[in-house]
Amino acid sequence: MLRARVKYIGCSGYRNDDRYAEIRTPIENIYTVSVILSDIGYSYDLFEDYEEAVFMVAVDDMSDYKMFMKAWKESKRTL
Repeated sequence: MLRARVKYIGCSGYRNDDRYAEIRTPIENIYTVSVILSDIGYSYDLFEDYEEAVFMVAVDDMSDYKMFMKAWKESKRTL
């Protein structure tokens, strides 16, 4: 079972127009999350350490985030 926490980040400390979905998951799920994001057509930045990986998926606004979450949940069910 895939364990991942997803949340919307409305702006970052660097720029006010940065909006993204942040996906935090244990390091062993990197491949699975990468496959899901590729399948639904979203690009991402990946940051990882020894125990956790953080995927940053750029979204335009909250409605784009909701579309992303719908695709994410649907793709997760097909695993």
